Amino acid sequence: MLIRGLAQTFLNVACLCLSAWLAFRVWQFSPTLSLDWLGKNSELLTLGLPIAVFIVSFLLLRWLIRFLFAPTIWSSEDVPERRGSHLVLRVIFTILPALALFLIGATFIHHAGSLAELKNFGQATEDSKKPSSLVQRLNDSLSSAIPQHLMSWLDPLTSEPRLQLAKLITANADQSRHPVINPKTGKPYPRAIVVDDPELLDLARTGSFSKLLRHPLLTEALKDPKIQKELLQSR
Repeated sequence: MLIRGLAQTFLNVACLCLSAWLAFRVWQFSPTLSLDWLGKNSELLTLGLPIAVFIVSFLLLRWLIRFLFAPTIWSSEDVPERRGSHLVLRVIFTILPALALFLIGATFIHHAGSLAELKNFGQATEDSKKPSSLVQRLNDSLSSAIPQHLMSWLDPLTSEPRLQLAKLITANADQSRHPVINPKTGKPYPRAIVVDDPELLDLARTGSFSKLLRHPLLTEALKDPKIQKELLQSR
């Protein structure tokens, strides 16, 4: 009974968190979708679409779980208690949701930590730097525990190249910090890779770092071979 109850709880929570993660992914790409579908950035679409995805995915996942796993996990009458195979299934369906919950939680922490890192970078000066926030320290711990390629898949909009380019734009937005220096070589970045689009610069100046990371123009800039090469060499 205890294992069955734990499995049911984990599956319910995993269903909720997976729906939230799907909505989060749609939220990340909603500005690009809005630009492709409507030709402009629509707040109604960028907010409404993730909410709709969350509701629909949650209902579908709940229905799917009940349809597939109810006879195995929730029924005490149809499933013999002493069969070892059913015990193994219960354990598996307890571990997998727990792993999913960990990865989804790590994704949200990683995204929040990347935003905090970008904000801290934007507010830093030559004489002083703010200490890392709690969420940044948690993000650093997760980065050492989770492979980078897996985290980039879970949260592609805060991948290292994208975050690095956002920092370049943030530095470029502050006129007092020209030229933008490559920390690895100590030399200024080539002017060709310092993105100076007015819309992106305005987002950096106003501290709208979440919108900056999600912006379609940042995606287009990262497709430039020159930018890819310079960012790779500076890592």
